[in-house]
Amino acid sequence: MDPLEFISTRRSIRKYSLKPVEWEKIITAIDIATTAPSAGNLQPWRFIIIEDSGIQAELYEYCYEQPWVYNAPALVAVVADIERCKSQYGERGYEYAIESVSAAIQNFLLALHALGLGAVWVSGFEQREVDEVLGVPAGKMTIALIAIGYPAEQPEPKTIFDLKTRIYFNKYGFKVSRVWKLLRNYRAGREEAERNIKKWFKRILGKPRGVVEKYQDFIATAEGLEGKQKVAKLNLKREKGWLYFIDSDGDVARVPMKWKEKKEKEEDNQKNL
Repeated sequence: MDPLEFISTRRSIRKYSLKPVEWEKIITAIDIATTAPSAGNLQPWRFIIIEDSGIQAELYEYCYEQPWVYNAPALVAVVADIERCKSQYGERGYEYAIESVSAAIQNFLLALHALGLGAVWVSGFEQREVDEVLGVPAGKMTIALIAIGYPAEQPEPKTIFDLKTRIYFNKYGFKVSRVWKLLRNYRAGREEAERNIKKWFKRILGKPRGVVEKYQDFIATAEGLEGKQKVAKLNLKREKGWLYFIDSDGDVARVPMKWKEKKEKEEDNQKNL
């Protein structure tokens, strides 16, 4: 399987068959987990393989009775050495420890997936109680419990959000779909983006009036001070025949001036009825 496709097919598995999990596979997955990057290469991760069913039952109680914690054929706790990172980076070391251990957990999950096992990352639990059950000393803390087993379910494909709503350029909020109004560096995609915006407005205007009116709540004209400042900040050249406005995301967009005139004419007709 293609590596990228393999990564994308990893899913959280919460139902397992009765087939025992080979400890060799768990050790192999842990070995792969430790190749993850870590702040200062401190490698602040520790793994506890839980074999005692009594301990597993206690953890189930402190994990808000999530059934996969109790039913999983194997359970591994991942602990972060907070003190180790703080000794190197001060208070900021807490965040570095969490980030580093989280990277190791993702490696661990991918390795289990590669070995034909299913797993789920459990982070919802009573921190103090879980640490006590596992004998985690001061200066360290349990970050996650990983329930592991051979899959007895096949979850639906993961929902992937449109990248256009998740990717920005240079600053937060500058969306791919609005490349045309960024800085000059992105002039290459301007024409295509402009065409897409025009198509969007054409589609909206082709719908019943009630639908068009719904979008009026999202529009505030840029003729005021705020609008002019945004236009200037974005280095936009105001062109004749275009109306600039602030959209629902607080960004500057534009529509043909004739659209405004048509809208005002319709409003006047409504008043005269």
